[in-house]
Amino acid sequence: MDNNAFTHSAMQEALTKMASLQDEILIRIQSDADWLPRLPVWMDQYTQASQRIKNLLDSYTYDEHRQEYAQRVQFLIEQQENILVLLQKQRDELATHMRQLEQGKKAIQGYSSGNSCEKQVFLSMDT
Repeated sequence: MDNNAFTHSAMQEALTKMASLQDEILIRIQSDADWLPRLPVWMDQYTQASQRIKNLLDSYTYDEHRQEYAQRVQFLIEQQENILVLLQKQRDELATHMRQLEQGKKAIQGYSSGNSCEKQVFLSMDT
């Protein structure tokens, strides 16, 4: 049987898998500070899940489940937008921190270069 052949159960499985992946991404981005290394894996899984849904929809002939699929796909699109908003927020926060670090680095370099002259030693003649 063709892996992309449409069946109701295949579509249900593909939509559920995508929703689960989106839930995992949203939860991790909001609660786990160390989510960034996982991003390439998520992107690969997301691409595969999206392609699976697209392939199933390409072979879909409309039936009584049309409205249900439309609602679920619309929900997935809204979740994708939520993920993109969170990722944009994280990116903006990282960019702000990077600018602050760069400014701090420049300030430290400025202080260091100002102190590069030789130390002057003053001796007192008073004994």
